[in-house]
Amino acid sequence: MLIARRRTRSRIPAHLIALAVGTATAWVLATLTDFEVATIGSRFLFDVGGISGHGIPPVPPTFTLPWNQPAGRSAAGTVVCSSASCWARR
Repeated sequence: MLIARRRTRSRIPAHLIALAVGTATAWVLATLTDFEVATIGSRFLFDVGGISGHGIPPVPPTFTLPWNQPAGRSAAGTVVCSSASCWARR
C-alpha cells in the first residue's frame, strides 16, 4: 500500500492512509469474527507492591542483574515490579 501510494500525488501522507486502512480492517474483523487485537494492555501485566494491573507499569524500570531476580516469580511475557525494581520476563 505504501509503495503504491508513492506513485500518486496526494496531500495525505501514505503512512496515514495505511494506518486508517489497518485500523478499519482490525475493527471489521473484530466486529464480524472472533478476531482479537493484541494491545499493550491485553498483553502485559504488572505487579507493583501487591497491586496488579494491565499495561505499562506506573514506575520506571530499574536495572537488575539476572542472578539477583527471584526465580519463578512471573510467567513468560509479563512484567514484574516490586517497590524497588521492575523487569520484563519473556
